[in-house]
Amino acid sequence: MDVNNLISLQTLHSGGTFDLDRVQPPIIFRVGQPGEIYSGIGRGEIKIEGLPVFADQAGPFGSTTSDSERTMVQLETTRIMMVIISFLGAVGMDMALERAAGLLERYAAASGIEKGMVE
Repeated sequence: MDVNNLISLQTLHSGGTFDLDRVQPPIIFRVGQPGEIYSGIGRGEIKIEGLPVFADQAGPFGSTTSDSERTMVQLETTRIMMVIISFLGAVGMDMALERAAGLLERYAAASGIEKGMVE
């Protein structure tokens, strides 16, 4: 099981992990527009209308249900952005961020981790 899914299971929050070299800033978190879709990892076409989505200059690339093939982490990925989405506020998120960072360091040899919360 990967770190992203483990954190989602442990915190009961949706999560996503994206290859930052495949993202075209700025990144925004918004509602999926009518007719918007993307190719989900191993799931084919994902209809994201009305869902909370992450989007960049090239369009949406992640939601609370599935991340996109365009920004998925691959073997050659060296820079990621991991998100933990809480619809219940910030309670317990400090612990979730610390847990995610620890797992990334231990199992993915991550370094230079920056953590923060956006409300």
